[in-house]
Amino acid sequence: MLDLQEKVPFTDWIESIFKLPLLDYPGDIFPSWGNSSNEYMRNHHDKEMLLVMKRTLYSSSLTCIESALHGLNHWVGNYRERIHQIIDKFLSNRGELPPEIHEQAEWAKKGTMP
Repeated sequence: MLDLQEKVPFTDWIESIFKLPLLDYPGDIFPSWGNSSNEYMRNHHDKEMLLVMKRTLYSSSLTCIESALHGLNHWVGNYRERIHQIIDKFLSNRGELPPEIHEQAEWAKKGTMP
């Protein structure tokens, strides 16, 4: 477990969250939409959040994959090109996935995921 007083990279902190027991949480755990007006946030926080969502696409859990696609869907307005690269690479590298995941991925690229 990470010491909350210790300064740690954001990705290390996020990864520690993934080690917690799964909870039935009815909403976004990290509500963030990639629309930071602060330059530091765009260059650091946003970059780290995109990395977490990208890495989550390679989870063995379909629920985690859906969650990552949902998050990327929120970010496509400000990071369209990067989101398209992430999703296209995911779809080409993952092999067989349920049709619903492909459909959600296409919605996420358009920012129209329900």
